[in-house]
Amino acid sequence: MGLVEGKGSRTFHIEKHTDPYSMLKRIATEFDLELDFRIETKGNKITGRYVDLVQQIGQWRGREIEFGKDLRSIKRIEDTDNIYTALIGLGPEKDGRRLEVLVEDYDALQRWGRRDPVTGELRHIISTYEPQTEKDELSYDRLRTLTKNELEKRINEIVEYEAEIADLEHVPGMENEKIRFGDTLKIKDTQFNPPLYVEARVFEVSGSMKERGKKNVKLGDFTEYTEEEVQAVWKSLQDEIRRSIARMLSVNVVSSAGTVFKNGIGDAELTAVVYNQGNEMDKDGETYNYTWTKYDKHGNLLGEWSMSGKTINVKATDIDEKAMYACEVVFQDVAVLGYVTLTNVFDGVDGEPGIPGPPGKNGQTLYTWHKYADDDQGNGMSDYPDGKAYIGMAYNNESPIKSTNPDDYEWSKYRGDQGVPGPPGEDGNPNYTWVKYADDENGNGMADRPDGKRYLGLAYNKTTQTESTNPSDYNWSPLYDNVQVGGRNLFVIKDALVNSVFKWADGEVATETDSLVSGFIEVLANENIICNYTISQIMFYDKDKVYIGTYRDGELVPVGGQTRPTDKITVPNKQSIAYMRVSFRYGFLEDASVEGKKVKLEKGNVETDWSPAPEDERAYAEYVAQLKADLAEEEAKAHADGKVTAEEQARIDQARRNLEEAKQHANDVSSEAETNAKDHADKVSKEKAEEARRQAEEFAENASNIKKGIIDVGSVPIRTAANGARIQWDGTNGLVQYDSKGNPVSWLDLKGNSRFVNAYLSGEIHAKRGVLGDGNVIIDDKGVRIVRPDGAITMQNGLMHNAYAVSADDPYYMTTTKNEVPGAEVGPVFIPGGLYGYKFRARSWYVCLKYSADGSKRKETGYLDVRDGLNAVAFQRYEFVHCARYLIFHYWPHADSGKHSLHVVNGSSDKKEDRIYFQLIEKGTSGIQKCVIDLGKPTFKKRDVTFKIGWVAAWTPSPEEEIIFRMKSVIQTDVL
Repeated sequence: MGLVEGKGSRTFHIEKHTDPYSMLKRIATEFDLELDFRIETKGNKITGRYVDLVQQIGQWRGREIEFGKDLRSIKRIEDTDNIYTALIGLGPEKDGRRLEVLVEDYDALQRWGRRDPVTGELRHIISTYEPQTEKDELSYDRLRTLTKNELEKRINEIVEYEAEIADLEHVPGMENEKIRFGDTLKIKDTQFNPPLYVEARVFEVSGSMKERGKKNVKLGDFTEYTEEEVQAVWKSLQDEIRRSIARMLSVNVVSSAGTVFKNGIGDAELTAVVYNQGNEMDKDGETYNYTWTKYDKHGNLLGEWSMSGKTINVKATDIDEKAMYACEVVFQDVAVLGYVTLTNVFDGVDGEPGIPGPPGKNGQTLYTWHKYADDDQGNGMSDYPDGKAYIGMAYNNESPIKSTNPDDYEWSKYRGDQGVPGPPGEDGNPNYTWVKYADDENGNGMADRPDGKRYLGLAYNKTTQTESTNPSDYNWSPLYDNVQVGGRNLFVIKDALVNSVFKWADGEVATETDSLVSGFIEVLANENIICNYTISQIMFYDKDKVYIGTYRDGELVPVGGQTRPTDKITVPNKQSIAYMRVSFRYGFLEDASVEGKKVKLEKGNVETDWSPAPEDERAYAEYVAQLKADLAEEEAKAHADGKVTAEEQARIDQARRNLEEAKQHANDVSSEAETNAKDHADKVSKEKAEEARRQAEEFAENASNIKKGIIDVGSVPIRTAANGARIQWDGTNGLVQYDSKGNPVSWLDLKGNSRFVNAYLSGEIHAKRGVLGDGNVIIDDKGVRIVRPDGAITMQNGLMHNAYAVSADDPYYMTTTKNEVPGAEVGPVFIPGGLYGYKFRARSWYVCLKYSADGSKRKETGYLDVRDGLNAVAFQRYEFVHCARYLIFHYWPHADSGKHSLHVVNGSSDKKEDRIYFQLIEKGTSGIQKCVIDLGKPTFKKRDVTFKIGWVAAWTPSPEEEIIFRMKSVIQTDVL
């Protein structure tokens, strides 16, 4: 292997035998490289043979040439002069002799063999082959393998195509039809016999200076296709297109009689309406397969219930309070799901009062707060409806900051996505409040969730649960806690790739004319990102920049999924996501360069004016500095000998031109920015002048309100900047800071509540309660509560959910038996699996015969009583640092055990005053016993305790009785 100009890694699956050349071709194809063979010599001796993997010349420009359109003529030239059907392999000569082997190919013989003029039999075309090797000897098998490999190269003709084509590059409007050396072309000639379909690369281009309308090309690296193969590929593409279209389908289940039945009366037709990008599909229900399933009020699937068809009929009597009907629509092996929930309600006592509409106050800006909770007391209060059964509303508030006190809200039952029931009307029917979210005060971008939305829409006293999709049916008010203003441009021009696009399958970059790909952009889960152009592809990568999926409608789609074009992104809540890359396709760079497009990606949900990324500003400064250095270097070289040649002067002039062009570019950018700033300033000045005139009139009208140093001026800006940003105080909102677009970014209300994007403090913070992030960290008088990213609670009220280390003696600190008979066997009281072969059990149990430790059979066996002052023997001693409240032994007695007692003592004491735990285990007790010891407040000092097991004669009907047990675990923990 020689030079390698590519980098990266690929995984190959080799399922059948191959030859070195084919494998090299496969490697080159995978890395978008091509092979270049070369031989190095020294004198008349070959010193090396190399295969270089170099960057591929040319590209696929989409040029397809067809006979009758731009293909004038084509020739298929077959060279059969060097075809052989058999080879004689010759080994190295040694002592006047050399090894010979004959290799034949009978398929090639049938195709190319020559008939004997006498017998008429096919005869081989034979040649000799001498492998080039530095070895003096070759085995017979090795020589045969090398000869066979060589024969495979010589049994096929050399095919070359020559074509005369129309050069369309100079035709106005067809500049993209150019052809260059190394480009890939597709040629179709259905008049050729048989029909010709070829994909090949251009390795020679020739043409006339006079006749610029035609070119002669020679093609190589070609792939020939039969008409059947082309048709098969076309059919597979059609199938894939159908499947892709199927993946874009969405299903909406529509009920002919609403979603609420009363007193079990009535029925409804449910119809699955299928959409593709907003257009209704399969209106007659004959194209797709429709399968219906049903779920009861608890969300359980009713397996015995199933129906099919685009439209089905359901009865109120079939619904027990609530049921969900789901329709699975299948097309081209792709399934999409739609569902609707139907409710069956019955007359009862008057329900809870609903939510009144908001009466405004003259001359004041008032705010509506809303929250979601688990019950009508506001427990589990949240800004999101997920899993919440109640909605809380608070009207006519003077501050835009929502209260965190549940008592400030009126709580009502929330019926999923269908609205909030209000008070019954005169006819006994309930009213509903609809809730929606949007991007602006006109309801654009309306959605059911508040993620990334800046406005709340409410519609009161509606007679149906089904929420309207018409923004004009709602009253819109700002959601100030969702305003996020970015500023820093995340799109770095120097890292961008032009004429590039992503592969959906692996996130790698491929070639596509006039498309643009960004570099890697660091992102975090749940971040909002906005762009001033529609993004075609959004790809996510982990911390090692390994592709993990694409973005689609707020979700991470696994590898192979495709992005729905958008200009707003909320990074999915996946902790594995560390980087994002985006692309802009479909001729994005046709009308301008990447610099001219001025792409801006920024964090937040409010667009700001374009500004270059800091990395691009630094790169441009470095570029200018390098040009200056190049100019200085050229001048120094030229004047080194006191003479400046014409060639040296030309290099100096070029370096100066490069520098001047760079400076002019900087001036152009600066002038454009200045012009934009002036235009904006003129516009803002006119608007602010009108605003100032209006405020002056308001101030004059209120001049009479000056009393004893107090000026009541309603709502008048304290200070307004030239770009429209201002600080404003009034008697309703307090002190509010607005940005240039009128969005509030910080404020101090009349109740002392404050809100800022960031706060930098040098002193202490004193507060009753602190909530960080989405409530994952809470600090209050009870202590600290910490929730992990997966939802598990690691600390509650300052106590860690953790098991701290407890170590045990090794070997065991265990009482040993004693025997007064000389030479008698003694050992640990508790033996894994039994006592000295007397009685064996599974070795996972400890066993003790009581008489071996209590002296009850001393006369017969000689075993003495080794129990201590607690009538117990030691099983094990444990050591730990006291860093948690509780020490827990998980003790598991066997059902065959006799009655015994458990003791835990400080150190190894046998005194009752040192005992910190005691428990009786009755005969026949089985299962794990949780022995909990309260160690008190952690001291973080070393402690040791001994676990003992005891018994007395009154508990032991027979000396042969056993104590059998396991010690499953010993832990320290703060949480029981």
